[in-house]
Amino acid sequence: MGANCKNNDQAETVRCTVQVSGLPAACTAQAAGGPVLSGGGFLVSNTSAYGAKQTKTFDFKLTTTCSPNLPPGIVATLQLKACADGGFLDPDTCVDTDIVPAKAPNLIVKPVKLHR
Repeated sequence: MGANCKNNDQAETVRCTVQVSGLPAACTAQAAGGPVLSGGGFLVSNTSAYGAKQTKTFDFKLTTTCSPNLPPGIVATLQLKACADGGFLDPDTCVDTDIVPAKAPNLIVKPVKLHR
């Protein structure tokens, strides 16, 4: 899996995040950072300098763990949302108050079959 973040303006600091939601109770997800508990949270959170019109790609492997194991055949729909915030960094990277926001953040809804 991966996410792209692009700076459309002059060189500035940009925070790029990938958030996950929809994890079943007693399950965690993990990518580049620490584990994300059931309910959701950040899989990727990177703040770095971007040049004008620069795009950065963040590739990651998503793994899930459930304890105790879920019954066989359970399907969970996880939602992954990638957002970027430049200039003044807002607490919510999907709300960029200092520039005209994009029409919508990248939004991917993917059914994931959890297995043992």
